[in-house]
Amino acid sequence: MGGAPYPWLRYYGKVPPSLSYPEVTLYEALAATARRLPDGVAWDFLGTTSTYRQLLADIDRCAKALAALGLARGERILI
Repeated sequence: MGGAPYPWLRYYGKVPPSLSYPEVTLYEALAATARRLPDGVAWDFLGTTSTYRQLLADIDRCAKALAALGLARGERILI
């Protein structure tokens, strides 16, 4: 890598041209982070903040509400 098809790679410096990501869902990745850093800041945006613990709890509460409305596993919804 780094040849003609990818001319931008020469500007990467010590950053590798590709990264390996775990084969997990976004929820699984977030849950793992919440276990590791429950009181870590998940976001700090325009005066609002949330910890990973609270973000995961909010996501779970939303999922339960959607299930109560009839949304089933594997179905999709646009929010």
